[in-house]
Amino acid sequence: MIFAIRADAGVVQGTGHVMRCLSLAEKLLSKGHRVGLFTNSSEIAWLESAITSSGVELFRVSADELSLEQLEGFDADWIIVDSYQIPSEQISAVNEQLPVLAIVDGDARGITASAYLDTNLFSEKLNWPSEVEAKLLAGSKFALVRDGVLTQKRAHPETIIGSPPKVLVFLGGSDPYGYSPLLAQALSKVEVPFEATFIAPETSHSSIRSALGSNLTKVNVIGLTPKLTDYYEGIDVVISAAGTSAWDVCSLGVPALLLSVVDNQEFSLNQLAENGLTLTNNLSGAGVEKAGELAKQITRLLTDQKLRRELSAQSLRYFDGLGRDRVEEFLTNAT
Repeated sequence: MIFAIRADAGVVQGTGHVMRCLSLAEKLLSKGHRVGLFTNSSEIAWLESAITSSGVELFRVSADELSLEQLEGFDADWIIVDSYQIPSEQISAVNEQLPVLAIVDGDARGITASAYLDTNLFSEKLNWPSEVEAKLLAGSKFALVRDGVLTQKRAHPETIIGSPPKVLVFLGGSDPYGYSPLLAQALSKVEVPFEATFIAPETSHSSIRSALGSNLTKVNVIGLTPKLTDYYEGIDVVISAAGTSAWDVCSLGVPALLLSVVDNQEFSLNQLAENGLTLTNNLSGAGVEKAGELAKQITRLLTDQKLRRELSAQSLRYFDGLGRDRVEEFLTNAT
């Protein structure tokens, strides 16, 4: 079969829409399907590298719009659309001619599609319109988790194997709201042993190193990378934004602190907290006063083995890593 994917990315918009589509594309390609990615130029070097190496056919289009003309010459069986910005009426119009799988996050935005996908934890319990619910793939069983993540799963992810424990810190693909220095301040207050890899835009490296204080020697600060999954190997604690990478972290089962940095992450954050999959915190509007609270949470993850076991077990209960297989099976059987 032939699949077209339509998603955009940028420093402000972030990289999550394209990255979760690339995760699905990886599975579709492995099943022998043809996949084309129709996207803008993100001007994010590591993301462009990830796109180039993904194996998809790449087509450049104008951001935040969709039409059949964009797909001219690419005879797709389905188009997969992942966007908050593309007008719903444009997506609905394309669906009249070509089946659309609309990837959404708690809100179908009035889109008329042939199918809908919401991978957020317990999204199946939301009050969806009946016309959406009848065609909805929802919940963590459909989470789009990459091969590079799944190969890093450990038999006992709650067990600390690093000496000292190893921490991985990152805030999405671009950290557009600049919370990395706040996390560095939190790490500066952690008094128990650890060593960390801190992935952040190079423009924030100086402020991160300054904020780390006496713990600077414990932290390796590196730039954004298309090979994030390589850094999951041997990790004992993850600190990350509660975006699309949250489901990667939960699939690993490694005890984590996940953070909301924008409003559309709050539903996922609340579900994670209420069901005990990870520790959570909301950084929206937060200042330096939040650093002490974050440091206490990080310290708990490093020292409380009972908590680590509970978080790990709950994460693995809901994320089995087979979400892409279920989506691929649905798409291939729906035509």
